[in-house]
Order: sequence, then structure tokens, then C-alpha cells
Amino acid sequence: MIFAYIYMVACQIVETEKNEIAMIKSRGGSRFQVILMYVLQCVCLAVVSLFIGIPLGALLCKMGAATTDFLSFSFAGLEIYRPVKEMLVYGLLAVICGIIFLLLPILGASKVSIVQRISSVKINKKPFWEKFFLDFALLAVSIYLIYNFNKNLPSIRENAISGGSVDPILFVNAVLFILACGLFILRLIQYLVKLVYRIGKKKWSPAMYASFLQITRTFNKQSGISVFLILTIALGLFYANVARTINSNSMERIVYDTGAEVVVSETWEKKHLVEMNTIIDYEYIEPDYIKYDELLKNGTCDRMTRVIRADKVEVGYNKTKLKNCVMQGIVTNEYGETATLRGELQGEKHWYHYLNMLAEEPNGVIISSNLAKELDVKVGQTVDLIRYFD
Repeated sequence: MIFAYIYMVACQIVETEKNEIAMIKSRGGSRFQVILMYVLQCVCLAVVSLFIGIPLGALLCKMGAATTDFLSFSFAGLEIYRPVKEMLVYGLLAVICGIIFLLLPILGASKVSIVQRISSVKINKKPFWEKFFLDFALLAVSIYLIYNFNKNLPSIRENAISGGSVDPILFVNAVLFILACGLFILRLIQYLVKLVYRIGKKKWSPAMYASFLQITRTFNKQSGISVFLILTIALGLFYANVARTINSNSMERIVYDTGAEVVVSETWEKKHLVEMNTIIDYEYIEPDYIKYDELLKNGTCDRMTRVIRADKVEVGYNKTKLKNCVMQGIVTNEYGETATLRGELQGEKHWYHYLNMLAEEPNGVIISSNLAKELDVKVGQTVDLIRYFD
């Protein structure tokens, strides 16, 4: 967006200076000299922008890091964000790219002599996208991508649930759709203005007639600015909603993964017992849990519970076996008083009911619906759990 804005502004500047460029060439200036003059101007502007832009960019990064929601900020913990030497490298790359985009309109304007400038009458030349129906092509591609997205929505949801990354094509599709709709609406507005002008052509006052004439003659020249404004507003709203959704989903995911505000991990001590041939037996000693009771006594926390977690568990039913599953052993009443779970994830009943049923069954286990679907197991059937130790 920034480079598009730079190119748009450069085109406007060059458009106003084409007469001066043609005059310089008519007085003996070569094309190389014209380009070199603008290169020097761009370099001087870029050097000043580099020294101003790096501190300003660091400040904007801090403001972005402080954002918690739309127009909501929290400035705690921002001391970890500080200038680094890589900023200068990226600043130089941005300066080089900016100079290139500034010089692109100069390359075409430097070819025109004063004779060609006077004889050229291209008041209403159609832009590239309108001439080659680029808006229809982009709209067709974006509609196909939306259709493909809806078709693969179940697999995308499963990938998101399993912790996979988001397909970047989703964001590309959004940009294409917004750009295509913007160009298409500009085409319709142009025809609509011409239609209204023709309907009242013989009835308009001189002021209205001049206004319509000015709009129809300069519409194509202003299309670049119109497209940029459409992209700026539409993408700003879109990405603001995307950022809010990603932020809220990340927070909800953290709450779902931990189930509590604070999780403390301890390592069980492994004690070597007996070695018979190739079989080695170990005993694992549970860490002291009583020491955390002091947190309850002094009011540091309201509730807490013990949870034993195993990440290398094999779950099997009949001949189906799934490895690398996660198992948690809990104290049902303490767990129900401490842990949290979102309402839409509780199933048909409140999850307290499942904890009560688990407490009544010494060998009971609660498994996820995904695991039950993989194993094809029903409520009340027996599954095998095998835990592997390091």
C-alpha cells in the first residue's frame, strides 16, 4: 500500500511537471540528464526520510505492540522493544524500493519532447484495467477462490483445530476481491455519471453542465486515486477485524490449553530399582505438593489442583491404535473448582456432569469426540491406554 501510494503521488507530480521536462529537453537536455536530475532529488529526499523514518518507525512499532484491541492500548512491558541494527538494513532496502517507485513515472515522461507534448491529445485515454477488463478477470478469480475455500472449509477447520497455520491464500483472496469490486464499481459509476448527464443534457444549468463535463473528462485520471482510497479503507477495516479475531482466538486458545490462569510444572524424580536381563524397572517419586498450600493460606490464589500429564500415550480400541496422545490424571472435585472451559465446548451437558460420572468410575476416562471418531468407540466401551516413559 505504501509503494502504491508513492507511485500514485509520483505520477501526479510528473503529470504537473511534464511541460518543464519537455522544455528542458527542447533546450538541449538529454534523457539521461533529466533522469539524473530526478535521481538526485529522490536520493536527497530518501536520506532525510531515512533519519526521520527509523525513529518514527520504532515509535509506531511500540504503539502497535501496545494495542490490545481497536483503539485500546496497554503500555506495560514495552521496554523490550528497542532499536536494533537490523532496522538500518531494512530502512535502506525501503529507501531503495521507494526511489525505484518514484522514478518509474520519470522513465516514461523523459521520452516526450516538446513537439510530442503539444501534439499529444489524450484527454480521455482509458486506463489499462478498464481496457483489458482486468476487474472482471480478478472478480472471476476471487469468486473461484471463495468457492474453493467453501469447498475445503471442513479440512481448513480441522487444520486450525490441530494448531496448523492459516492458508495465506485467504488473505490474497480478500485483497483480490476488494480490488476487483473497487474497479468494477468505478466502471459502473463512470457509466452511471454518463447516463445521468445524457438524461438531463438539455436541462442542466451551465454550472451543472460544466461539472458533469469535468467529471467525464477527468474520471480516468482520477481512477488511480479512487482505487487507492478504496483499498486503503476496505483493507484497513478488513485487517482490523482480522487482527481482532486472531488476538481473541489466541487468548481463548491459551485459556483452553491451560485451563487456569497459572500452570506450574514439576518433574517427577526417577529412581532406578531393579535391572533383570534387559528389563529395567523404575520408580517415579511425586514432587512435594504440600508446599503449594501456602499459596491458598496467604490468599495468593483462590483454587488449585494437581494434574498429572503424559504426552506419550498410545490409545487403542480393537485393532486401531493411536500414538502420541495426551493423557491427564485429575482429582475430579478440585479440577472442577479450578479449571475453566468455554460453554460451547462443553457438549450436550455441562462438563461438571462428566466429572461426576468420572468420579463414580475408578477406571473411567473421558476422551475427546475426535479421538472417539478415530477409534470408532462408543460411550461405555473399554479402551487401552499405554504410557511410554523416556
